[in-house]
Amino acid sequence: MRTVMAGRRMLGWLGLLAIAGVAGCTASPTPGPAAPGHSRSATPAASTAFSSGAASGSASTEPGGVRELAVSRDVRDELTAAYVGYRGISPSDVAGARPGSIYYAYDPATYTYWAEANFLPSRTASFTVLAGFQDGASIGLFTRVGNGSWQVQLGGEPVVCAEIRFFPPAVLMAWSLRTDTAGFGCSPQPPRPAPARPVTSRTYAVTISIPVGWQPTPYLGPDRFGYDGTMGWVQLNAMVEPFGLHYACTVAATGNVLHPYGLHPLIIYRSINGRPGCLIFPSSDAAALPRRAGGPSFQNSVALVEYRQPIPIGSATYALLLVDADPAHLAAVVDSVQLHH
Repeated sequence: MRTVMAGRRMLGWLGLLAIAGVAGCTASPTPGPAAPGHSRSATPAASTAFSSGAASGSASTEPGGVRELAVSRDVRDELTAAYVGYRGISPSDVAGARPGSIYYAYDPATYTYWAEANFLPSRTASFTVLAGFQDGASIGLFTRVGNGSWQVQLGGEPVVCAEIRFFPPAVLMAWSLRTDTAGFGCSPQPPRPAPARPVTSRTYAVTISIPVGWQPTPYLGPDRFGYDGTMGWVQLNAMVEPFGLHYACTVAATGNVLHPYGLHPLIIYRSINGRPGCLIFPSSDAAALPRRAGGPSFQNSVALVEYRQPIPIGSATYALLLVDADPAHLAAVVDSVQLHH
């Protein structure tokens, strides 16, 4: 039994995939009040009193199986940290969430957590930071798959427009929030996505789309393919796995003794460009590693997809494409995958 990977940068697999009990090698040796528009008949899930430990239990069960959850201090702190990180401000710039403004829910059908919070600036925040809390930007909309990282989007004015675009209707119903935008003057179209550009790798026989500001990752070498930005990164790789996709995904997620995706990674099997594939998201205990010298740190996530036909790289032939990226960008990059083989 052998798992063979094409060369990649240090991603926690350390080139050789470092699989316990499975031999591996690489193809190359280098590596306040609630926000306007809110109304709710039930008591807010969050209050000034928080239970200890992780959030558990539910306040209600709504259509689709979505459960409204109580908010623990840990969850409140996680949301605050994710909001601070997304806005690129200091934790000392935020005084916390407005009492009664945190909504929290779980959808067991998709293993997805949803949350919303309205944050207050601290008294020491600079004028520039204070200005950044205006026009609905004090509101964070959050989603997290399994034990992965919280992904963040800012609200807006009126926030109901952003809520309806961001949250599934069953989640809004669980929170007793509006599921329509009548009378709010919302644009019928969702916000335009961030500008992206296609990039192609002949080595890995694929075209993907990445944010326009991302630049080639330094120090990878001429045969490697990766891009970095201030908000994320992506890198391509390939794998030979004679035992099939399911085995490869399991080994990639849990077979590394260094646990680059944490102790409880989430594996989601889905089609990628019409081919069988999987996405692996890290659990909250996964380490965040810098991608660029002196740059920001991100957790690791990865997608595996079967080529239609194995591709030759060097002296080996590879059956699986690997798309490594930060968790916030993995799904979008995967959705853009265009296999050449």
